[in-house]
Amino acid sequence: MNKTIEKLKKKLKKETTLNKKLNKKLNDEIIEYHNDIIFLDEYNFSLEQENTLLKKKLIQYEEVYLRDAKSEFEKHLQAIMIEVGTIKNDDKSFYKDALKYLSGYIQALKKYSNGDTKKILDKIQNYKTQAKEAKTALHELRYGKKSLFKNIDIISHDIKIFREKINSSI
Repeated sequence: MNKTIEKLKKKLKKETTLNKKLNKKLNDEIIEYHNDIIFLDEYNFSLEQENTLLKKKLIQYEEVYLRDAKSEFEKHLQAIMIEVGTIKNDDKSFYKDALKYLSGYIQALKKYSNGDTKKILDKIQNYKTQAKEAKTALHELRYGKKSLFKNIDIISHDIKIFREKINSSI
């Protein structure tokens, strides 16, 4: 029985030293993690300050940039174009073209509302006639191409028959 008590005491002593080592290691890791968290918090705080500073500068830039615009519509359009600048390069050209198209359309509506309707209607009519002429010319080209190929086929067939007649007469 004394032997088992001695064995258990030794085992207990080993486990307590092992527990002390593990507790010390755990405490060291906790302190290290705590230091990392403090460092990350400080870094995050500095990034937030930098972000707010950049936002303020962007707002100031937009205000200066938008002062030079002529009308409220152009100011709004310029603000939208600034926002388009933050879009991916692939999509940027699409949105810029769409905004330019809409800008032209809105300016046309402005002219329409200002009484310049005759100019706009003339331009629309001119566009319609040009489109109709282009469509007619395209149809004539397609029809001419088909008839040309038919004539070429007929002529090549006639040449083939003529060659056969010449070869048979020789």
